[in-house]
Amino acid sequence: MKIKLFIDFDGTLFDTKCFKAKIFGVFLELGFSAEEIEKSYFEECRDYLYNPIDQAKNLCELREFDLESAIAKLREAESISFQCVYDDSLEFLENIDRQKYEVVLLTLGDIGFQKAKFDNSGLNKYFDDALFTKLQKWEYLKDVVGAGEKFILIDDRGDTCAKVAENFPDSKTLEINRRQSAPDPMEPKDDYRGIKIKNFDEAQKYL
Repeated sequence: MKIKLFIDFDGTLFDTKCFKAKIFGVFLELGFSAEEIEKSYFEECRDYLYNPIDQAKNLCELREFDLESAIAKLREAESISFQCVYDDSLEFLENIDRQKYEVVLLTLGDIGFQKAKFDNSGLNKYFDDALFTKLQKWEYLKDVVGAGEKFILIDDRGDTCAKVAENFPDSKTLEINRRQSAPDPMEPKDDYRGIKIKNFDEAQKYL
């Protein structure tokens, strides 16, 4: 039986700082200040279900603009999300031992938005399955893996890795800490004490 290898998307395979710049660029063109954009971004991230279209609608309450035109530009940014895939992501996915691992995307967030980014990233063909959830991953996994099942999770959030390791003692969790990634405004202080890596080259030795 193959081992499930769960891989996160944002901040793990996908450079959120790169994509955030594209989204913020749309709002800057509309005349909003960086402070206004950042504040609305923080508010939209509170429930972990960020969607730039919802952010645009909230900004529209501050100042009127052509919302439909802005949404079209945001959709365009989604369509070129492949430009924000980390350089080592593709090589890593290509070199995974497919006889040993079942490769599964596991991403938390607004399901429609996450799916659009993933579908346009060019990475979907390297996954056996893709799971999109609004639940925290340690809760969602309770319905995905069997009792005592061994699996691996690679995620950029230390709190997620800590909770998964706590709830699934037979799992192996790897926190990937990419310095260039945009910080998650909702992520609590990182107290994860497990395996920490900086890139996918370092991940290889744990597979």
